[in-house]
Amino acid sequence: MARGRWNVVLCAAQYGIWTRFPRRLSTFSTMRLPATEKSPTSPFWPRGAAPTAVPTASTVSSAIAIGPSDPSCAHTIPSVCATTSRPCAIVGGAKLVWFLDANFVANLPWLEAFSAVYRRRIGLPLFCKLRPERATPRIVRLLVDAGCTAVGVGLESGSERIRREILCRPASDADILAGCRQLKAAGIRIMAFSMLGIPGASMEDELRTLALNVACGIDLAAATILQPYPGTAIARWAETKGFFDGNYDRLGYSYFDESPFRFPSQRERDRVTNLQRLFSYAVEFPEVRHNIRWLIDREPNRFFTALFKQRQTRGIRRGFYRAFHRGRSVDTGTVELLARACRDLKLDPAADSAEPNL
Repeated sequence: MARGRWNVVLCAAQYGIWTRFPRRLSTFSTMRLPATEKSPTSPFWPRGAAPTAVPTASTVSSAIAIGPSDPSCAHTIPSVCATTSRPCAIVGGAKLVWFLDANFVANLPWLEAFSAVYRRRIGLPLFCKLRPERATPRIVRLLVDAGCTAVGVGLESGSERIRREILCRPASDADILAGCRQLKAAGIRIMAFSMLGIPGASMEDELRTLALNVACGIDLAAATILQPYPGTAIARWAETKGFFDGNYDRLGYSYFDESPFRFPSQRERDRVTNLQRLFSYAVEFPEVRHNIRWLIDREPNRFFTALFKQRQTRGIRRGFYRAFHRGRSVDTGTVELLARACRDLKLDPAADSAEPNL
């Protein structure tokens, strides 16, 4: 790609916010939205904070808003597409659009209107996020028609008990598998977001999360370590149950940092840290998966951390910032594949652990 050209455009579609990032970085402190930018009114953002996205430190410099940014313009992208001639010309030859809405397919009538005009008037491949259980044949067809080449899905945990009782995510394993099967059959790449170190989860639960990623045919398994950020429901719940002492000064700036929750021992905490570092490799490579229990029992070390950083950076830059075309159809997301992945990890496919490790 020629110097000075734009590769990825970042958008918050449901608020009409279009954001672009050039390739070079001076400092994060220089990032400023234009004076005309308004923050959307949403329970998911603190008052006065605009939604932003920072891909990597080496690719971000500043943010420029394009298009309507008034919060009253919710669901306006279809009308913007219909009245604007080739917005991609405005962003200097961008090749891919990332929509950052947490659940891009939540409003089906909006998605139908979007799909009808986006590919005709903009014509760039796109990445978006959705709940895996929402990936029905109808929704996947609309995404394909719009030019979707890759998605991000939240798997959170491989334990139905943890998802249901702690995360308030009632989707079953079968629902998640079916959604990912639809996406992979359409040739859409999947980046999955999983959480480790959830209070009340055992190590068997954590390994079931790994197994679910394998069975879903995930292309990039992005595992994080749950952090009880102030004001969140999970932080209040963890304090009430005694999993967290309320000392927010211990929190790191990243959800890749060591867990601040109470563990029976430092060794148990270290195992979660090591599993997070090696998670993506274990999903992709059977050799790592077969030896993961031995690997996570090692002392946390800089080598594991370096492996994780290299995999995460390369996976996003090479796989998802360059998802210009859909891939081949893949048959995955079956109960049989989940059972096989559980056996690889020495798990009982029928068990869903009820014994917490915290």
